[in-house]
Amino acid sequence: MKKIIVVLAVFIIAFGGVYYFLGEDLTPEEEIILGVQNLFRAESMTVTGELDGEFEDQATGERFGVNLSAVSDLMLPEAFQADLDGSVAMEGMQFMGSGSVIYVENNLYGKVEEMPQIPFMPMGDEFVGQYIILEEDIDWKREMDQELDETFEETDIDPETFKEIAMESFEKSWELNVLEITETVSDEVSGRSTRKHTVAINLENLPQLVEEMVREYQELITYDEEELEEAIEEMEEEIAEYREEIDEDALEFQVWTDGEYILKVEFEFDGTVEETETSFTFSLEFENFGQDLEITAPENYITEEELQEMMMPSIEAPGMEMEELQMY
Repeated sequence: MKKIIVVLAVFIIAFGGVYYFLGEDLTPEEEIILGVQNLFRAESMTVTGELDGEFEDQATGERFGVNLSAVSDLMLPEAFQADLDGSVAMEGMQFMGSGSVIYVENNLYGKVEEMPQIPFMPMGDEFVGQYIILEEDIDWKREMDQELDETFEETDIDPETFKEIAMESFEKSWELNVLEITETVSDEVSGRSTRKHTVAINLENLPQLVEEMVREYQELITYDEEELEEAIEEMEEEIAEYREEIDEDALEFQVWTDGEYILKVEFEFDGTVEETETSFTFSLEFENFGQDLEITAPENYITEEELQEMMMPSIEAPGMEMEELQMY
């Protein structure tokens, strides 16, 4: 699990920085940074995400595949809606499902469009196609702000300083060759002309980045010199071990930019994770920046209590009273 966290940490650094103003003649690195800036500044957008993967347990030989996709209209933090599809294939069986969610006016709604048919677990479909109100009177922005405040209260790092550290880490990740653009070519995304950048993640340089950042902000990050050296050595050993298990070019991702926005990000992985042969592709595509996306609450919906009443008869076991199955 630590190995996966290392990979994701670098990936987040690559796309999490909000950087300084850049001129018009942009290098590929600067074009990615500007795209990230505008991505975070956009008040609305449509995001299409897809995960397609295959996994095989080395010990048992069991295999299964997963395909998940979502198309989301975002007008954060006020509203969003998403259509979801997914399938899981294993041992000659395939389970498919689809649905949608809407968050608007501080209420969260969900709807199942297609129910997976699972053997030996029959379930009624009375609620399929109907919206259900899942949660009412929630203000996610306020809750997230409160959680951030509580988190920073426990440290000497305030939110602005944290942003400064994140920006500095992002800059140094390029300077220290943790991230490196290996190729830039012309391409298209949804009919739009773009530049496709291939970015390599050089994990071998990650310990140096971590060490430099800790030392640079040592007045805010309390650490023992011996403990820091031990942590760096442990990270180096884990990275070396991880490198032996994966293909040399496995840690790469692609970014498509149009000079203003990031239009697509794609990450492919092919290697071994926790004794499981893993191969997957994860992609995000962005469009409709700043457009007025119509997100409205469903006119008709049922409550969770009504859903429970609808489902109980279909799952009641022979010889059991309804009261025995009542969970709430």
